[in-house]
Amino acid sequence: MTALAQQEAATLLNVPTVQTDSGRDAAALLRAGLTEPDEQAVSAEYLRVLRARTRAALRRSWAEIQVVAAGLLEHGELDAEALRYRVQCAQGIRGTLLN
Repeated sequence: MTALAQQEAATLLNVPTVQTDSGRDAAALLRAGLTEPDEQAVSAEYLRVLRARTRAALRRSWAEIQVVAAGLLEHGELDAEALRYRVQCAQGIRGTLLN
């Protein structure tokens, strides 16, 4: 799912996907992990399910993603403490709004 996140986020935002040389091709990683012939035969369906789960996880975490992205744009990088603080703030705001 991590290998799919960039592409699926771009799809959600309706922006072009930026290709990187990370070596994390989701389809290749999935095929490498499937050992049974039956699993390999349905790898495309597995990948489709993983894409859907990735989009769902991104949607659930979108507030946190936006807050962290804004911090990165503002500061260039965030240490672990700053990242944790921003995520907690976004979760607190969402929790307050939902209650």
